[in-house]
Formats: sequence, C-alpha cells, structure tokens
Amino acid sequence: MNNNVIISCPVTGSGDTAKKHPNLPITPKQIAEAAIEAQVGSEAGRLFSNLLFSKIMPNLKKIGLLNDEVSEKYEEMGILEFKDLDDATVTDWDEMSKPLEYAYKTA
Repeated sequence: MNNNVIISCPVTGSGDTAKKHPNLPITPKQIAEAAIEAQVGSEAGRLFSNLLFSKIMPNLKKIGLLNDEVSEKYEEMGILEFKDLDDATVTDWDEMSKPLEYAYKTA
C-alpha cells in the first residue's frame, strides 16, 4: 500500500488568473515567498516540523551538540522542547564512522 501524500498549493492561481486578482505573485521572488508563506503557515507545515524536530533534537543532545549558545537559538525557534524525547536508536559508533556506500545507476 502506498501512503505517500502530495499536497499541491497553486500560489499563482489557475490559468490566466493574474488579470482577475491583483495580489497574485508574478515574479519568481514573489512566487517563492508565497510558497514559503503557504507552507510555514499551514497545519501540514507545523506537523512536519514537529515530526522532524522530534527526531533531530534528541539526537543532537545525545551527540553533544546542544550547548548554551545554540540552545538559545533553538528555544527562539520553538523546538528546544523536543530535546528530552527518546533518541532514534542505539548508536553503533563503529558503524557510523564507516564511509557511505553509494549505489549509482543510470536509466
């Protein structure tokens, strides 16, 4: 079963809507800003951020990358609350130090 979800947000409207609404983004910069605003302000964006940082923050703490200097910034971002959750797994440091192996195939 495929559980992938694609969420589409047509920030430039549909078809020739620029003439119908003066506030639609037109330039690449306006389009990018509108897309970011739509994602950041959305419930889906909030849930994604919570899921992401609930995995990242405990592991940053585990490996010693949460000091006073960066913790202040994480607090400002509202993500420091995730630092005391369970970390992902038991870390095998020997395995982590091995070079990554890539399988590269062309079509």
